[in-house]
Amino acid sequence: MAASVKNSIAMENNNGNEQKISSEMKNEIQYIRLKLVYQMGREDAVKTWLGKKGIDLPEIIKNIGDDAKRFNDFYRLLESIVAYKKFLIPNNEGR
Repeated sequence: MAASVKNSIAMENNNGNEQKISSEMKNEIQYIRLKLVYQMGREDAVKTWLGKKGIDLPEIIKNIGDDAKRFNDFYRLLESIVAYKKFLIPNNEGR
């Protein structure tokens, strides 16, 4: 979902709107936040890693606003988290 938003923002930026995110994409970003909070409610491990005790990803997403650079920074952080999880648990063992 985040990759889809990233691609849409990149397309918008190619149209000369480098720094700002459209209202539609802002809504999609906040939907990512909503889904994350839902997952945090379902899984304690997600809450520990990505909630207030960990990285506090919902707060990072909340503060993106319409700033494309902030979204790109969030996206890079998300990629790093996914890569670390894949390194930590190869082939999804223990899932």
